[in-house]
Amino acid sequence: MIENIMASSRDQILKKVRKATAQAVPIPFPDEGNYTDYFVKTGMENEIEFAQNFVSLQGRVCFFVKIFLFKKHGQNLKKKRGWVKKIFCVPKKN
Repeated sequence: MIENIMASSRDQILKKVRKATAQAVPIPFPDEGNYTDYFVKTGMENEIEFAQNFVSLQGRVCFFVKIFLFKKHGQNLKKKRGWVKKIFCVPKKN
């Protein structure tokens, strides 16, 4: 009996879904393609702006523009400052 009730309920739901999807519905957000830029452009590179804001919140940032400078000074700086956390290095995409 419970199986019949569940099958009946399932069939009713599926019938409503089929009926609802059979009819075309207008797009609720017709201007969806018009994107607004929510980020204020400051004129400086994102990396520099992040570093300045992070430092203002008592964060530590060491920024190397060239990979050879990172290799030359990065590990030494990490040992000298006692930084035990991760070092993140993201190469630029060509």
